[in-house]
Amino acid sequence: MRTIIALLILSMVAATFASHACQGNGKMLQQFNGRKESTAMPCKYHAVRTKCGKYFVNLTPGNIFVHPKYRLNTLWLGVRELDTDKEWEGRTDNKVAVKFFNGWKSELFNKKDGVLNTEDVLTFSKDAMGTHATAKNGDFKVTFVPWDPENDNFPLSKWRFECNADDFEPASYPDQVCGSADKRETVERTEMLGFDERTQTVFHDVFTNTNITQTNPKCANATMMLTEMCTEQQRKTAIITCGQILSSLKHTKCLTKYTCDPMDVFVDCIDWVCSDFSDDAACERVGMGIDMCRTFRDGNLTMRVENAKCYTEFLPIMDTPAMAMGTTG
Repeated sequence: MRTIIALLILSMVAATFASHACQGNGKMLQQFNGRKESTAMPCKYHAVRTKCGKYFVNLTPGNIFVHPKYRLNTLWLGVRELDTDKEWEGRTDNKVAVKFFNGWKSELFNKKDGVLNTEDVLTFSKDAMGTHATAKNGDFKVTFVPWDPENDNFPLSKWRFECNADDFEPASYPDQVCGSADKRETVERTEMLGFDERTQTVFHDVFTNTNITQTNPKCANATMMLTEMCTEQQRKTAIITCGQILSSLKHTKCLTKYTCDPMDVFVDCIDWVCSDFSDDAACERVGMGIDMCRTFRDGNLTMRVENAKCYTEFLPIMDTPAMAMGTTG
């Protein structure tokens, strides 16, 4: 009986901890409720937009694709005092974090805006686990773990947000990708939007969020096309058909190994879908991108390109009688 009670207490402690922390890397995010969601895209997304103690905190990671992986590259932190409405905003990235970790720089974040002084809001520190920005009153802690391809201790860049205040009100999904304590949020939204996978829902909500300042012009272009050029049905079809270009790592690795930037193919795919598959030039660009890669099955993308005959070099190798017999010239 004592063992059962101890296990229950440990479970409650773990649940409480999970509900106050959200973390991610270039590929995946673990929400406040513990559920994992895909963030496999070379763009920014609103991870945290929530009340924590005396602050409202905005945390926006930005990913890049460095073959063969997605990696966290930038992190935007916005802090607003709830009682004064005064703000502080800053940015860090992998290079800045490395410089801070090595002692070559005194501040982890470069201040970008706001009337609050950095020293009045944050303290910076580092340890074997990475670099940290902590609210001066201890309400929250933001961790940035840099990536170094030549250091086995730092194989993957990561971020983490922890709210240490009792007064913690996490916003619901999709207001923040970290969501709330409700594990059903992304599931229910997926059902509402009519998607088959939660990854498609996350992609929809990130790429249709015009409040995100996408510094990668290709990410901004994708948002513009989905929100201004596509009908609602075209937008849904585009997310289903084109999302795999970014979210399926095997496909993404192929694109970057043999041809081009996966965001180029993703944008071209949106362009084609939102023309009701009538833009032959966009179709040809998609064909050039996905040629020599395994079949893209979602939305029958590969089959659509083959059937459209818009890319003349998109041809299979056919067995000739001589090849079938194993003869050579």
